Amino acid sequence: MNEMDAGKMKDDLKLKLMLVLVRDRRAMQGRLRSVRFMREYGALPDQLGAITLRNMSDDERAALAAGIGIRSKPAGAKSDLYLNDVGYRIQALALHPTEVADGLGMDGLRAVCRKAGVGAEQAEEVVDAFREYWRRRQAGELPDGMPVDGEGSPLRRVEDRLRRVVSYLLFTGDEEGNDSPFAADGLIDYTDPTDTETWATLGKDEAVDALWGRLTVSADGDSWETARFSLRAPV
Repeated sequence: MNEMDAGKMKDDLKLKLMLVLVRDRRAMQGRLRSVRFMREYGALPDQLGAITLRNMSDDERAALAAGIGIRSKPAGAKSDLYLNDVGYRIQALALHPTEVADGLGMDGLRAVCRKAGVGAEQAEEVVDAFREYWRRRQAGELPDGMPVDGEGSPLRRVEDRLRRVVSYLLFTGDEEGNDSPFAADGLIDYTDPTDTETWATLGKDEAVDALWGRLTVSADGDSWETARFSLRAPV
């Protein structure tokens, strides 16, 4: 795990603990009745407050989380936790890169298009746009890590369909078009995990809108047949 991933995991854990604290103290007008994954997370100690939580060491927070049943999400899960039985992905959009896809092949892209409601003919237009990006990148005409909405990007012409692909990959399934048993219905964004004033809840379309201007495409592989694409939004 690289330093950036480790930082995200620590921040996300702080947010989960704060959400449990909000539930336990009936803060935010008591709207948060349930915080769980498979099971409801346990109660935090009565004397614990936001300032104490903020000042804890990483090891202390990890032990506290383990004690109330907070665990890493299963592989393939899109939800990080459930609030009032609604699944949410946690992503600090301005703090940590957002990985949308890593190793997306064209067969997988076609499968994702089907799952995202993109018709076969329109899906081939998406594939053709990726193929053009691949060809022009190989020729040195376009950079690796290019903004999908950047000047000269072939993906701009399929924006409406690519947005649906991005939404599927963020919230519903993987690069092969396999639906997750733990799909998400929205995204929790934050800039300070221990400050509720910095939290925002985004629906699927809102999340894609928030990422779109920063979303980049990269390609790997020695030939078009072996090409694999990554989609990510750097900070």
